[in-house]
Amino acid sequence: DAISNGALCTPQEWAQECPHPAKEHLHKAEDSLLFCAMNCGGDRLVLGVSRLRNRVGRIWLALYTADGTRYTLPDSFTLDLSEGSCFSAAGLRLQCLAPNRRWRVAFNGLLRKHPDTGSASVKEAEVHVKFGFIWSAVSHTLEQPAELSSTLLAESLARRSTADMLCDIDRFVTEQNTYDQAGMMTGELTVAEQRKELCLWGYKVRRRGHIVDEPYVDDHHFGFLEDGNMFHLVHTNSYGGRNGVYFGSLYAPTSVMRPIDYSLVRTQEVAQIGRARVNIGSGPIFMPVDALYRTPSLVFKSEDNSCEVHVTDADLECDESRGSGLALSVKRHGPTTYRITDHLKHKIVHEPQVPDQAPLVSGIANECSKCPELTGGKGSSLAVLQSIATQLQTFSVPRGFVVTTASYKLLASSGEFKNLVQEIERSRARDESQSTLKDVCSRVAAAIENLEMPAEVENEISRCLKNFEEDARFAVRSSALGEDSEDMSAAGQMTTLLGLRTKKKVINGVLKCWASQFSFTNVNYKRQYGQPLDVPMAVVIQEMVDANAAGVMFTCDPVTGSPAQITVTANYGLGESVVSASAEPDTFVLKRTGAARPFVHAVQLGHKSVYTTVSESDGVVMLPVAEDQSQAACISNEDVETLAYIGTQIEKTYTTPQDIEWAIRNGKFYMLQSRPVTTFFRESDCEMIHEFDNGLKSEKEVLSKANMSEVLPGATSPLSLSFIRVAFDAYCRDIGTKLALMHSPDPTQYVPLWMIQQRYNYFLWLTDGTRATGKAANVLDKAVMFSTLGRDVTDDVNAGIKRARLSDKTKLPLQIYYALKLLLTVAKGLEKVASKAADLRLSVEGMLTATQMYHYLCCNLHHLREPAVIQVGAFASSSLYNLIILQVLGTAKGELNMEVFCELSKILLGGNVESAEVPRMIQELGAVLRRSPERQRFLDMSTEEASEWLSTAEDECGEKFREFIKKHGHRAVKEFDVYIKPWSLDPSSLVKSLKAAAAAPLAPETDKKTSPAPWNASKLPYKLTFLQRLILKFVIPKARGAVAARETAKSAVVRTIHQLRLVCQRMAQRMVLEGRLPDAGLMFFLTFEEIGLLLRTRAPELVLRAQRRQRIYAEVDKATYPSILVGIPKPVENVTRHFEGDVEIKGSPVSQGVAEGRARVAPSFEEAHLIEKGEILVTNATDTGWTPYFPLLAGVVTEIGGPLSHGAVVAREYGLPCVVGIEGITTMIATGDYIQLDGNTGVLSKIQAPAVQED
Repeated sequence: DAISNGALCTPQEWAQECPHPAKEHLHKAEDSLLFCAMNCGGDRLVLGVSRLRNRVGRIWLALYTADGTRYTLPDSFTLDLSEGSCFSAAGLRLQCLAPNRRWRVAFNGLLRKHPDTGSASVKEAEVHVKFGFIWSAVSHTLEQPAELSSTLLAESLARRSTADMLCDIDRFVTEQNTYDQAGMMTGELTVAEQRKELCLWGYKVRRRGHIVDEPYVDDHHFGFLEDGNMFHLVHTNSYGGRNGVYFGSLYAPTSVMRPIDYSLVRTQEVAQIGRARVNIGSGPIFMPVDALYRTPSLVFKSEDNSCEVHVTDADLECDESRGSGLALSVKRHGPTTYRITDHLKHKIVHEPQVPDQAPLVSGIANECSKCPELTGGKGSSLAVLQSIATQLQTFSVPRGFVVTTASYKLLASSGEFKNLVQEIERSRARDESQSTLKDVCSRVAAAIENLEMPAEVENEISRCLKNFEEDARFAVRSSALGEDSEDMSAAGQMTTLLGLRTKKKVINGVLKCWASQFSFTNVNYKRQYGQPLDVPMAVVIQEMVDANAAGVMFTCDPVTGSPAQITVTANYGLGESVVSASAEPDTFVLKRTGAARPFVHAVQLGHKSVYTTVSESDGVVMLPVAEDQSQAACISNEDVETLAYIGTQIEKTYTTPQDIEWAIRNGKFYMLQSRPVTTFFRESDCEMIHEFDNGLKSEKEVLSKANMSEVLPGATSPLSLSFIRVAFDAYCRDIGTKLALMHSPDPTQYVPLWMIQQRYNYFLWLTDGTRATGKAANVLDKAVMFSTLGRDVTDDVNAGIKRARLSDKTKLPLQIYYALKLLLTVAKGLEKVASKAADLRLSVEGMLTATQMYHYLCCNLHHLREPAVIQVGAFASSSLYNLIILQVLGTAKGELNMEVFCELSKILLGGNVESAEVPRMIQELGAVLRRSPERQRFLDMSTEEASEWLSTAEDECGEKFREFIKKHGHRAVKEFDVYIKPWSLDPSSLVKSLKAAAAAPLAPETDKKTSPAPWNASKLPYKLTFLQRLILKFVIPKARGAVAARETAKSAVVRTIHQLRLVCQRMAQRMVLEGRLPDAGLMFFLTFEEIGLLLRTRAPELVLRAQRRQRIYAEVDKATYPSILVGIPKPVENVTRHFEGDVEIKGSPVSQGVAEGRARVAPSFEEAHLIEKGEILVTNATDTGWTPYFPLLAGVVTEIGGPLSHGAVVAREYGLPCVVGIEGITTMIATGDYIQLDGNTGVLSKIQAPAVQED
């Protein structure tokens, strides 16, 4: 079940989070959303949107920046544009990306700027503000009233009479359908073109309760403290009589989201001195918060609104922790009332509906023409423009009518039409060349143009044309569904015919418009957006305006999206020369502030070498512009300002910036088209980078790349994120919960348990509160850090948050039981699971559609459960055994130092680790290739030729290569990522390592490494007690077995992921053939849930998003991070610190031995193929993909790692010295430096290269 394992969100979650689809709901219940977030630096943001009936929305917004400036979007009623998963009104967009997990919070518009003092009702300067944040949950939801504290409510209601109390309880239950959730916002804020990245913490509050019409006052206190504690305390006088009722939620990172069960607020002091004391508690958590409020408050109210909001910011202090707060006072004076302004009525009051019997032709002025399903994007826009023009009388819309989609469907229902469309479908399905597809498209489009127009449609067109003069000329323009939308403008893709005169030419023009969607250009355009080939299309027929000048107007800056600027481009004659860029037009930039008319700010005259005008016969003609006219503006500044004013009036109806085509003839203004600016709400790169971030608990969390750099290095594709979440979060959550049982870990599925995701990269969370960090760490805590990072990190984490989770000692025995059970049963079922994974074969043979394959995947994700659970169990067991060994040795030694750590590396040697088999088989294959008579031929081949030869050769080389691929072909660098091709699909990296092995001289028998002697406790330089010896005798074999079990289980997980990969590849290819994706690789940049949505809806924004993610992925994959991070993860800039002369650098030894040789510095796997025999590898970290190169190496040095890291395990099994935990070593040593690596002491020395011996 893809829902129970977390691959898909539940329908109930989507329904609760998204705007309510039923309009009737809004007559009796709320549908509102509020975000309140802040940081300790003084940045604060609070915004709210409420949906009302008749497509009216109410929005307000307050932004505080760290410099003390305040910005507001005044409380106003506007057009409710909410639909699907998105709350939207005016310049505000709140989009649910994954319910209760991730939201996008975005705004683009003008805000009023307020100094430190003043009211929001006082008009101040308007400033362009744009922000886009990704909100990520850090807690579970707290449902109200179900999860509120009954004790606190009872105390509040106890003073009421029984009848009043019961009445209050009944009302409270029906009206308080609300839930709180704590989260973190990460994104980019731009104020007056000044851009900065911001992180904020706070609450999401979702309300769907019954509407309350009686007067009331609700006081909301929001707070965030630097230790990560957050609260939302509510006091309302709607219930409980004069004293009101207190309730709310408290989130503490050391616990879970909890209801407040104790509160005491002294707000009387606020009016006098701006101070208040807020005492809140929940169970064992008590927070005495001192608040210093700033006055005056920002007041949001309007004359049409019966409700006002007062917002006050505050500085908080609780014990030794500082923070930020906001107080919201919501005052309702009576029932919700509002007046719908005239400019909104064109979209609200007369909301269009398709009649039961859709007309074949509809006049532009008809109400039903506003419906895009009937008249397409352009036709519906013209109908709204006509409605606006009728009211304002400041411009006109050329007379005309629309041949509706019903007419198109009538034509498309013919067998001949269907056969023609199928020709293109068959050509695309065969994946024919572009030239062949172009020929097919040309033939099909020409054939459709020559089809006979259905008689009913022809009669309707003839009837409408009789309303025009005989010599009237017409513009015939396509108007497809989805055209002129925010996601797809389809500008210039369809045919537009100008200057047609006779009925026959108009009807032929309609057929040409319909045929144009099958042109080669348009077929490829649809493919680029994953759209169906055959889309219902309307055609607009309008009387031509023989314009003196025409052009295009953007009611915002087309680059930045700033509504403070309007851009107008213009040329003589028709607008065709501007739209088609045939001539350089005049460009006018206008400024606007508030309600004042826009004024011309700058003018740039274009060359205007040619202009378009109506031909004397049919059509249009392009003529040269006279030189004196070319050097003058084609329209006056007064006309430009009038145009811009008209643009602002049109924008008021749509409530978002518009791209408008216009014309002027003899002083009269005509509007020819209006569509939304497609880039206005476009996500910034910053948003895209943080799109899949998990919320951090505070501003100073401590994270680590240790282990993650080996298991999940670099960036991970979005589809892989879905599978990894299923495998290691959903299926393995039970293990993590049991091993920390006494600390009551948060069981929520909305927050990862141990692997934090930021910037497409995975990090380990070190400040989860289950162990001490820094100077407070004991020997066991330090052992954990040593085991994970290979070095003492006490100083590194001192700047991080100090946190200790609440402990329930009564659960300790059960936690110990679970730990012991795990330790003693680590290998149980391992062989069976490994065998099942090896035998697993997922097949989609016989499945005809991508949807079938998707459902097949949904039903087979469960194969990840067993190997993932065993791998995590083995990893935990291995870590626990190591901690026991380190604890014993550290106690015997008296301290935990490098000497103890070195002993651990000796102890762990052995165990028959599967990963170590890869270099052994590579070494054998390399030896066979060196002895082969085809050796030189193999070395001279290209990588592709060598891969083909090894795959088909019948000699020993081919047999051993195929045996290797059969056993380990599922492995590779970044092997958990389904986007990456493993060795079985792309053996190029493997072949490069084989070439290096084949080129190396054959080592004599005496050079072969001998197995080191078994570890002997009696040789320790310090004494062990009898009990310590007994413990080690029992634990050491278990520890070695756990390491082997971990690697075997990891291989089983990777095998299972590879089977999912093969199905995904087939599904991606099928989606391309079905025209849902332009490229198969894009599917891996959609989440598992998004793929299902794309299969159901063909939403073009998903294809665009995948394309941008693919580009972002390539960038974030190159980023490197330090092994320890405090705060928000940011990539490090690699600065070369190359040392000259002899130098010694100390790390942590994890594999014994001493080696000397040339250094090969390879920070990433891309440089691995350069490795030569006998070199010492210096890199950031290694994973399975590096193992084919181990037979060539003399030693290994990594920046990140521990005794259980991949490089350490394989190096020990292969007898190579290995030192880990030397941060920045890839910038200190250069390729070619001669170095000595001592795996016994952990010292890397840069030394003088030995003199070359001459014969």
